[in-house]
Amino acid sequence: MQQEAVVAIKENAKQLVNDPESPVISDKNGSVTFIEFFDYQCTYCSKMYLIVKQVIATFADNVIIGVGRISYENNLPVLRGMQVAESYQHQGIGMQLLKILSDIIGTEECYCIPHAWLERFYGKICFKKILETEAPLFLQQRIQKNRFSST
Repeated sequence: MQQEAVVAIKENAKQLVNDPESPVISDKNGSVTFIEFFDYQCTYCSKMYLIVKQVIATFADNVIIGVGRISYENNLPVLRGMQVAESYQHQGIGMQLLKILSDIIGTEECYCIPHAWLERFYGKICFKKILETEAPLFLQQRIQKNRFSST
């Protein structure tokens, strides 16, 4: 399913990037395009809304160069991941993705289990480091599982 989506995005990248009906966040002629994937009329998407709140991607030259994902787990939003292609890192794209994710999160309490080197970065949108024991139980269990599987 995920591979099919990637193929569909690549095949339709020009249409996705150049859709005149799409809202523009900043410079209409900018070199980076952010696209949110969600169709409220799609039965599958509507069901998935409770699990995956938003997925955003950014393109350059019709190629996905960055992506971020927030999902609902146990009725709580969780920032599950964000990645920018290595050759596009350190250009502010990650920060732009992070700001969009922050707008999506709004004032909801949201959790993230970042790598240690990303804690300061996520702190730019007010993520605060908490003790593992303060995290919801399902995240404590995930941390323990990740810790166990990495040894």
